[in-house]
Amino acid sequence: MILYAAISLLLGAFVFRWISHNAKRICTVNGRRCEDPPMRPEPWYTFGLRGQLATVKASKAQRLPLRMVQMCDALGETWAYSLFGTRTIITRDQRNIQAVLATQFDDFGLATDRDAMHALLGTEAIFTQNGPAWSKSRALLRPSFDRAAVADLDRLEIFFTRMKQRIEETIPADRCMDMQTMYQKLTMDASSDFLLGNAVGALEEEGKDDGSGLAVQTFTGAFDVAQSVIAIRWALSNLYWVYNPRFFRDACSIVHTQVQRYVKRAIQLRTAGTPQDGKKKRYVFMEVLSESSQDPRVLQDQVLSVMLAGRDTTASLLSWTTLCLARHPEAQKKLRQAIRETIGDRIPTQAELRSITYLRWVLHEVLRLYPPLHANTRCATKYTTLPYGGGADGSSPIALAPGEKVIYSLFALHRRKDLYGDDADSFRPERWGEERVRKIGWGWLPFNGGPRICLGQQMALTHASYFVARMLQTFAVLEEDPKVVGQPVTFDAKITMYSGNGVGVRLVL
Repeated sequence: MILYAAISLLLGAFVFRWISHNAKRICTVNGRRCEDPPMRPEPWYTFGLRGQLATVKASKAQRLPLRMVQMCDALGETWAYSLFGTRTIITRDQRNIQAVLATQFDDFGLATDRDAMHALLGTEAIFTQNGPAWSKSRALLRPSFDRAAVADLDRLEIFFTRMKQRIEETIPADRCMDMQTMYQKLTMDASSDFLLGNAVGALEEEGKDDGSGLAVQTFTGAFDVAQSVIAIRWALSNLYWVYNPRFFRDACSIVHTQVQRYVKRAIQLRTAGTPQDGKKKRYVFMEVLSESSQDPRVLQDQVLSVMLAGRDTTASLLSWTTLCLARHPEAQKKLRQAIRETIGDRIPTQAELRSITYLRWVLHEVLRLYPPLHANTRCATKYTTLPYGGGADGSSPIALAPGEKVIYSLFALHRRKDLYGDDADSFRPERWGEERVRKIGWGWLPFNGGPRICLGQQMALTHASYFVARMLQTFAVLEEDPKVVGQPVTFDAKITMYSGNGVGVRLVL
């Protein structure tokens, strides 16, 4: 009897939810009647599991971003799927993306799957916050980025030199190696130096101790382990808490212990005051941030949040750029010539890097084809609408109920042929000199858009520009490893999208 009552209650709750959600879908926007988008086809009795299993298989096969493109090609710019009765909208329509990120910003928030990141980033991190808490974090971080607008290229040169030395120490006789791994170490050291005032030693030999009792390589390894687990927890959505292995908790603890040392130092420096010794003080993000807040938890969470974004965005961009240049020697030749004419063999200045038009085109094209964040998610916080995607022709608005998710695929958006031409799948930097692409607007969003646009985008582009220029100045030969020539591109699409096969190249000084 109790079992029947429980089943009846669950069914009643499901029916009530379905009726209340769907009742709100009968609405009009500026005289346009809301309609449902096309649904991913599958039998009702699978409850959406079949489609989700296909998505999981695509992810394991490192083809998830391509599956998003294929589904959009088949169903339309905007479509939906249902999993156990809960609908999720998928879109690559720039008008819908603009609505979610900007014009209807207050109607959408971060999805609850961001809670999966709390174990590493904490609850005070800008990437896990909504509403007033997010606004407060944004206001806290912006001045620090504004003051860091001019990158310290001398510091970048230190880490590039260390990377070059590491390459020479470890490169095999055939001069071929995976640069993706090397770039991850490079950007970890560069970002931790900028954020904490000290590099964590990712480019140094493993096992070397920095005096803290922790091996310098431990921080990098723990940070990477934590990210890998977060990617799985994120995929579990509201059930993220089911996957919480001990090694994940240990990794988070190692990261927190290391960062807390620098938090404590920054607060002590702020409390004691900085002695005026006549020397120009080096910019350290943590120390500048401590001018606005001395809360240790706030400092730790915000710095880790920025590190997660800054380190991996730049490493991803460098990796895909190197792969593209190795696979397209004509583009590499043009870029080398542009660098030679502007800089020669000198260490570049920031003004010189900005003046190299073809370098900007190359980075824009890489970010178009291989955006570091291939897709993102927002959740409706109230009854609202998307302006397009409903009905057979996709021209009607779509009504959303609170809690329904919208996943926008930047990877699929950036490969739309109606926006970029029939060669949208091809690497062609010259397209950025064409009138149509210069006015692309919301069709190119590697750093997001609207109020949540990335605060550090200019810094990421400066770092990437510097390291790409120095790579081409330093290595006379940068070509694809003969052992991997012809391999299809695959996508390690977790939090940040990397090449699934790495970046195997042959380097000669």
